[in-house]
Amino acid sequence: MKHFVGILFFCLIFTSCLSVPPIDRGVVNNAKVEESDLAILNIEENIYIKRLNEKDMGWGKVSQIKRSQIVKLNPGVHTFTVIYNDGELYTKSPMTVIGKLEKGQSYVMKAMVGPLSVKKAMVGPLSVNIRIENSVTEENATLNMQLLRGSDIGVVSSYIKYVLNPTMKENNKSVRLENDTTIIIYKPDMTYTQQNKQTGFVVSGYKGFVTDFLFKEGTVYLYETDVSKITKDEFLNKIDCNNEAQTKFIPIKCSEKSVTYKYVKPESMKDKEVTFNISQF
Repeated sequence: MKHFVGILFFCLIFTSCLSVPPIDRGVVNNAKVEESDLAILNIEENIYIKRLNEKDMGWGKVSQIKRSQIVKLNPGVHTFTVIYNDGELYTKSPMTVIGKLEKGQSYVMKAMVGPLSVKKAMVGPLSVNIRIENSVTEENATLNMQLLRGSDIGVVSSYIKYVLNPTMKENNKSVRLENDTTIIIYKPDMTYTQQNKQTGFVVSGYKGFVTDFLFKEGTVYLYETDVSKITKDEFLNKIDCNNEAQTKFIPIKCSEKSVTYKYVKPESMKDKEVTFNISQF
């Protein structure tokens, strides 16, 4: 009888362990959308959310995150600062994970752990990869940070690396694009100049670049204007580049030495492919 009671007690404990519900983190709805439009994010065990959209969430200690978690979020792009710790493998420092959540959809944040031979060792971001994907379709909803840094071989990533990144504030360089007829110079302050080599005529203004979340295609906008009369913030916040920019083209090939654009605007250049040599100064 005692033996039977012991077995029953063990079974009750085992069943209870199997049915432990996720930790409910409630609702984060900064956009005040309808509850039916909220996205659901399931977070697998061993993943600790330190910050969400730069806000410290106070969701317990790292050592306590041995259960899965669930949170409802307003749809849109969210930035997570995460730590992974399964007791043997753990991240050396917090990682940034950026995900795009669609309204009414369910997602899961999971850890893709590196080589199984690594035990009880400190590992970096390349050994533990955190991914957000749609729970139903398994479609990736995570921003590829390699693409953002220009570390991928794709066209958009190469364009970021060889044309955009040099003009970032920390690099403070200008990029010169040149072919037989035209010189375009992209400057660190988001301005540009474009010169017709045959006539010497020069126009100037602000440049913009937009890409989809998964970096499948990027679009460059050249908005011709007097930059002394409109600030960069006004350009970013008030100008509808898609409709107001005089020049619009898509990078379709890019390497360290050259970039090829396919023009969308002006109408006289539409669908034409034009290649420029790249240099920096």
